[in-house]
Amino acid sequence: MTAAIAQQRGIDCHVSAVGEANVVDQMLAHNAVIGGEGNGGVIDPNVVLVRDSIVGMALVLERMCGSGTLVSVASLAAGLPQRVMLKTKVSLGAEARGPGLAAALDRIAAAFPEATASRLDGLRLDEGTTWVLVRASNTEPIVRIVAEAADQAAAHDAIERATNALTPAG
Repeated sequence: MTAAIAQQRGIDCHVSAVGEANVVDQMLAHNAVIGGEGNGGVIDPNVVLVRDSIVGMALVLERMCGSGTLVSVASLAAGLPQRVMLKTKVSLGAEARGPGLAAALDRIAAAFPEATASRLDGLRLDEGTTWVLVRASNTEPIVRIVAEAADQAAAHDAIERATNALTPAG
């Protein structure tokens, strides 16, 4: 959704590896005006270069009251691009690291032959208006899969394709 909003406004959207420090590094490298993470953490360099829930709340309140007329959160949300994000996790044990994970990511990339792939942080595949990110957890022996698409069916399909390709047939 962030990329779609930036594109509507003719602004570049940059992505980084997961993690607040990685996001801040990218923000500084590109002189970004706002940043954040998928967990909803907002980083405003005019305030502080860390995730700050109060800053996020203040930005929403500013949008609600900025025109001089109170606008509801529902009204603000209705003006955003409508997207669906789904998340799942798959337990892989020892295969969640090293050569086993690399082979699994290769299988997933092959399951999305039309997609543009990035290995910046795990595997991100962009295919039209749908993207899917597959990455090993840094804290658990699992692989997290996140997909965003224009509708529930497309997001579910991306999750299912990635999950099915994650483990070898046999």
